This record gives sequence, C-alpha cells and structure tokens, in this order.
Amino acid sequence: MIPNHGKLNLALKFIPAGSEEPGLPPTGELHMWVKNAENLVPRWGTTVDAFVQCYILPDDIKLSRQKTRIVKKNLNPTFNHTMVYDGFELKDLAEACAEFTVWHRETFSKHQLGGIRLSLGTGNSYGLQVPWMDSTEEERHTWEMVFKHPQQWVEATLPLRTNLTLRTSS
Repeated sequence: MIPNHGKLNLALKFIPAGSEEPGLPPTGELHMWVKNAENLVPRWGTTVDAFVQCYILPDDIKLSRQKTRIVKKNLNPTFNHTMVYDGFELKDLAEACAEFTVWHRETFSKHQLGGIRLSLGTGNSYGLQVPWMDSTEEERHTWEMVFKHPQQWVEATLPLRTNLTLRTSS
C-alpha cells in the first residue's frame, strides 16, 4: 500500500474531430479540468505553495507542458484550471499517457509532491516499452471511461502517488 499524499480532483473529456459540427473541431481535443487537490502533505513546514503540471506522454518537450497557477499556503488548493490538447485521434489516446504532477514551489526551486498517470497501463507506447505507462487500476479505469464516453466529462478523484517511475533513463 502506497501512503496517501493527497488526492487530485479532475475531469476529462475527449472531443472527436468533427463531432461538434462539420469540420469542428478540426482534430480531436482532450480537455482536462484540474479542479483541486485535497490533503496535500508538505515536505517540510506546515503549508504548500502548490501547482499542477501536465504532459501528454510520449510528448514531454517543454513546449507541450501546461500548468496551473500557484495557490499559496494551502494544503487543499483549488485550481479550477482547464487545459486543452489537440491533434488527437481516439487511437492516439491508447498509446498516450496524461501525466499530472503536483508541485510545491519555492523561491528558487520546486519539489514534486506526487502525481498520477492516466493511461491504459500497458507498459508500451507505439510499440516501444516505456516506464511511464504504469497506471494503477483506478487511473486505468478513469482513462478507459474517457474513451468509452466521448464528449462527456469523466470525473475522478485519484490518490497522488510518490512512486512515479522516471520517464527516461537519463
């Protein structure tokens, strides 16, 4: 059992290309609404200046990173922030992983408090074995619901993990 380092509340929705009206959206869009975090555990001290950062792996270049604003001095921060990634087909989501990490911001550094990875948990992406397709059963179920219910918000409250394997060997 992994110790609980708080929870992340979010909602996700996949909008297939052309499903809103003919030609719109032009490509599939993944909408991710980061609502709030609960019961964050500070690494030291009594409070946290928190923000959430997201990548859709395997694309982990800095340009593709999206993040929320920083909520200062709060163990239960409300972000209420929506991120949109476009250019997706439904089949791409089977190979991808939405990685959300919660961070504590300090003056000159940041420290990861925990994270979640939404994927099918296969260990593979586009035919390559990768360490980051390691979703828990609960995370896998959330991602599967996004596939099964396009154009509908899928809500989830997921425990933050502190054992996220590194994305690369470097």
